[in-house]
Amino acid sequence: MSCKSCNLKAGWTQSLFECKKPGCGERFCSNCLNYALSNDQTDNHIKSFCKSCFIRLSSLDYTKSVEVIGLERGKGPSVVFVHGAGGCRTMFSIHARKLSSKYRCILMDLPGHGSLMDTPLSLESAISTILSVTKEYASDYNGKKPIYVGASLGGYIGMELLGSHPDVFSKAAILMAGQDVGTGRGMTASLGLFVMGSLFPSLSAEAMLKGMNSQAKGNGHISDAVLKEMVLSHGYFFNQVGKHIEILKHSNPRASLPKYEGPILFINGSKDHRDSEKVWLESSKHGKLIVYEGTDHFFSHDDRYLDKLIQDLDEFLKNP
Repeated sequence: MSCKSCNLKAGWTQSLFECKKPGCGERFCSNCLNYALSNDQTDNHIKSFCKSCFIRLSSLDYTKSVEVIGLERGKGPSVVFVHGAGGCRTMFSIHARKLSSKYRCILMDLPGHGSLMDTPLSLESAISTILSVTKEYASDYNGKKPIYVGASLGGYIGMELLGSHPDVFSKAAILMAGQDVGTGRGMTASLGLFVMGSLFPSLSAEAMLKGMNSQAKGNGHISDAVLKEMVLSHGYFFNQVGKHIEILKHSNPRASLPKYEGPILFINGSKDHRDSEKVWLESSKHGKLIVYEGTDHFFSHDDRYLDKLIQDLDEFLKNP
């Protein structure tokens, strides 16, 4: 018997596993069955599927990698939202809906994520994709360039982009990116990256999704409905985790941020790793820092701060 997808033969050292979608019945090697999602919010309902069943069951529309929510082109400021590692364009869908009456909100998948999960990820490919999406979907408004909003990995990539292409965005909001994980990182960040690089590649997509779900629920203030929309109903994209780590390791906001002239809003949770948030602030020519007390890396979907984040973003986006 062979894997239905890659034809790898079963043997003493290679087992085959059945896809858990009812009606599929095909058997696959562990690599080809490494796609997981849930139609429920409990760990017991997170299951592994073959790639074709995963795509069919996913809430994500795989015919596109960009979604626009809000105003027509030229009717208001364009805002490009870039998600964190493992996520996809739905990370900011709740926020975009709340801002849609005032802004043209552009949600995109990074390479290696969402509909682009098979596209190789690198800092160069990520920046190239962001620039391409911005050119195609965004536009200037009242003489102002589009606005960048990036979280976690999207925040670190954003800081590099602002330095290398300082004239593309008029302003930027950088969320959940207050720790130096790059060229100036300390022991804590180095250890964290080492653990990620050693452990994550050995975990299945099902284990990764269950772990993320458990960590998010540990926040205590993220609803099951939000978790479902944010990630559970379409899965977690960590197949290229080594590339995530390489991007983080080579980031250098100290060098990139001074090259950018526009305003930057930094927002972090007080319980998150943020050893360099003040360094980023001082490196920026027009920076502002907000810290949400008592919350963590998931503050963007924490029900205590969701409306506050929308308000802070709106205030920042609309001001000259």
